[in-house]
Amino acid sequence: MNAFNELRKNFIEFVFEGAELEGLGLTYAKTHDIVSNLQKSKNRYTWQQYNAVKGMLDAYQQIIDWLEKKDEISFFHLKELNILIDFYEELSFAGQLRMKNIVIGGTNYQPPIPNKQNISELINELLNMPPSFENGIKIMAKLSKIQCFNNGNKRTALVFANFLLIKNNLPIIHIKNHEEYIHRLVDYYNDELQLNTFIACVKQMQENQYSNKNSDVSKLIKINMLNRNLTQYQLAKKCGIDSGFLSRIINKKAKLSINVAKKIADVLNINWKDLFPI
Repeated sequence: MNAFNELRKNFIEFVFEGAELEGLGLTYAKTHDIVSNLQKSKNRYTWQQYNAVKGMLDAYQQIIDWLEKKDEISFFHLKELNILIDFYEELSFAGQLRMKNIVIGGTNYQPPIPNKQNISELINELLNMPPSFENGIKIMAKLSKIQCFNNGNKRTALVFANFLLIKNNLPIIHIKNHEEYIHRLVDYYNDELQLNTFIACVKQMQENQYSNKNSDVSKLIKINMLNRNLTQYQLAKKCGIDSGFLSRIINKKAKLSINVAKKIADVLNINWKDLFPI
């Protein structure tokens, strides 16, 4: 699967991973509910949760549009992403360069006040690095650290880096352990020499993501059932299998055959090999 198709297939998962960088107590299910019911869900969640999800939703939809148009990446795109991500929280400041000192929780690091020329030069320097997954992480880390906007810098840096990675058909950054991610990022804020440790942390998450992708059949089935608003009983009926048997598969108490994997994959519109790797 190429990177662009992965973004489309796992769109809500990427929205969740970015939104939860704010530590708002979001889950995949809550994110799915907000994305699927934008109007009705406003009253079911805090405004911070709703705005974080809506901002990430708009940002990832925007990069899909840019990718389809084959836009060249520039500082303009970084600003536009911050406007989308921060629009619902800092309407009057979204997309504007920070003009005052800030305090970052958990660290004594004080990022210098940015200016357009310095940021543009840094963006050009970063974009001129050879395309690689590791350099994508480095771009994300450096953009997070300089805190060039008033709010939403970690989220903006993540989406911008993924935009660059997808454009070069490289793996997309997954954040599977938000606590560990923030811990390593703060270490990097405090000490530039910790950059390689941060990169190694994100790469390990990526390796875990893909090594577990095919083995965690239960999670894959449940996520795709949720995406299609299917209960276990409804999925079993559509597949022509016993609902009790499907329950045992999901609870890892029964072995999945190739034949059943193909039936489930057909209903969920996924690749059966993701359920039954050979």
